[in-house]
Amino acid sequence: MKKIPEITVTKQARYWVCTAWIADDFFRYSDPFLIPNFINRKSTKHEIEVQLKFLQIFATETLDKRFLVKEFLSNFQSSLNGKQRAVIKKYLISLVQLFADFRIIESNYKIIQNGELFAVDQLTSRNITQGFVIYEIMNFRS
Repeated sequence: MKKIPEITVTKQARYWVCTAWIADDFFRYSDPFLIPNFINRKSTKHEIEVQLKFLQIFATETLDKRFLVKEFLSNFQSSLNGKQRAVIKKYLISLVQLFADFRIIESNYKIIQNGELFAVDQLTSRNITQGFVIYEIMNFRS
């Protein structure tokens, strides 16, 4: 798993601004991509971590985007209880839905169970426990 080399947090008026140096992966990406504006809102610490991970994975060059949820949750600095894990998974699913709504990804999903992929109609906090795969649409139109 890649680590983000630098993060700075500053307070500007009533808001906290987080700047993360993640551009290296974007410079290596050979195809342009669009993402919906989902970062410029009031976010919790865990939501920011999910957003950054989502961006990191979405910036990969492959059309299939693998989210290893179990691995991601085990890398949190603090231990998460079951309720926090469920909230993070639901937020991750809401980001997937946002990308599907913007027709950036296909609406067919696969979940990862014991290293194998299984097609599912929808992602739930229960079926993404180990991970899931979404597929980017390269020629998307809104």
